[in-house]
Amino acid sequence: LDFGVAKLMPPESGSGRETVQTAAGLRLMTPEYASPEQAQGLAVTTLTDVYSLGVILYELLSGRAPYRFEAQSPIEILKKISEADFPKPSDAARATRENRDAETRRRAKTNKISKPEIGNPKSLKGDLDNIVLKAMRKEPAERYASVGQFSEDIRRHLVGLPVVARPVTVGYRFAKFVQRNKASVAAAILLFFILVGGIITTTWQAIRARRQEELTRIEKQRAEKRFNDVRR
Repeated sequence: LDFGVAKLMPPESGSGRETVQTAAGLRLMTPEYASPEQAQGLAVTTLTDVYSLGVILYELLSGRAPYRFEAQSPIEILKKISEADFPKPSDAARATRENRDAETRRRAKTNKISKPEIGNPKSLKGDLDNIVLKAMRKEPAERYASVGQFSEDIRRHLVGLPVVARPVTVGYRFAKFVQRNKASVAAAILLFFILVGGIITTTWQAIRARRQEELTRIEKQRAEKRFNDVRR
């Protein structure tokens, strides 16, 4: 109801009960969670839910809403939702953390309170930024096709798998593989360096042996030459 997808309709004739129906053209909404098509009075679909859930995830990750409306007219609200860009969750989280740190320092000087722990915005970069941005695309067709796909992408991020919201490249897949198999990759890298070290050591010893053999041959030739000179 708060997303504005449904509204309470009058009782059906003769039924004596109320029904809930979709209201595609009715602007019943909370601006902070309204999608562009909802603010414009266009058709409301499940993709609107994807957008609104994206806003909730944005708030959970960054500690603030993507848009802030302060005594603005409906036209300004509509324009901001439909056209304005919003900071990525990682950037918003950084700003939120800085503001909270400043407020904490100010209060600490007067009330001597301890500094609270705030999450690291760097952890939001990459997958989480892309997941939220895909869920909150201006164009509905560019969002996740369903809430289930949105939820699945979050699950894939949590278990270290590549996500749909991000272009899948060889480097990205490799980074995800390393993240999921840190112990195995570390062991493989250690084994690789051991093998490389062994090859380098063996090669160096072989080169040293050949050099020593060459020096021995040269010294032998010199000795034979001196012996022949003395004999003559």
